[in-house]
Amino acid sequence: MLEIIDMRRTPLKISQFTRSQADRFAFFLGTGFGVGISPLAPGTLGSLVGLAIAFKTEVFPSHLQWVLWSLVFLLGVWASFKISEISQQADHPSIVVDEVSGMWLVAMSLDMNAMVTPWLGFLAFRIFDILKPFPIRALDAWSKNIIHQSPERKWVAGFGVMIDDILAALMAIMTVQFLIHYLGAQFG
Repeated sequence: MLEIIDMRRTPLKISQFTRSQADRFAFFLGTGFGVGISPLAPGTLGSLVGLAIAFKTEVFPSHLQWVLWSLVFLLGVWASFKISEISQQADHPSIVVDEVSGMWLVAMSLDMNAMVTPWLGFLAFRIFDILKPFPIRALDAWSKNIIHQSPERKWVAGFGVMIDDILAALMAIMTVQFLIHYLGAQFG
């Protein structure tokens, strides 16, 4: 479940994002409030941030949770685009807002009051995000290639960074719901 950043890639540094406040905000949000710059398991740490946000916001009305999640998703597309633009690398390993958003979606869709369910959702999401079964891998490859094929469309790469993790989240939700349906009492 732990992934190590390929150190041949240039790690992101806050000093790269000093042109404007917007650049600094993109760094802050895109790296999952800074956890994405960790050399050890940045995606897992980003997923834990998403789970923590879900636990903190579960007291809000459902419609407000969805509005907040949508806002983070849309800002995540923008932040991923900005980081890709500044780092000149599509889907830089330090971008973890996609994991934050994906795990938050999983947690919002499950019973957060059950003892095991949120952690089962976390495990399923990480498995789908790391293994990237079809069609997740195809979306991931598309988003990484779009920046090379059409540099002026980097915002599409930002969307691609986010959308493959949303697909992983949807697959995790279906998997956990299936397990709950067939093994119900064990997850309550």
